[in-house]
Amino acid sequence: MHRRTLTPKDGEIVLSVYKRLRSTQISVHPRFLVPWEPVENDEAVVIKGPLLGSTGVVKSKVGSKRVVAFRVDNNTADYSFEEDELASLEDIKE
Repeated sequence: MHRRTLTPKDGEIVLSVYKRLRSTQISVHPRFLVPWEPVENDEAVVIKGPLLGSTGVVKSKVGSKRVVAFRVDNNTADYSFEEDELASLEDIKE
């Protein structure tokens, strides 16, 4: 977020993508993200349901579901999601 130069449209998130070896930022609705299998201790974004667009940290896998921890201020809340409701986020080092 501290490197963001673009303000996302309502309901969208900002992504950094590489085009011709240059980093570009785009605003996209989370429903267009391809859901990769979330990995424990990595960030994921919710792409379906009432928490659409929220990001959290994957804590564990329970069957086909993932437990994701969301932080608001100093409080943490855990929610369970199906794999297809989440997309992994990867921080690109520049």
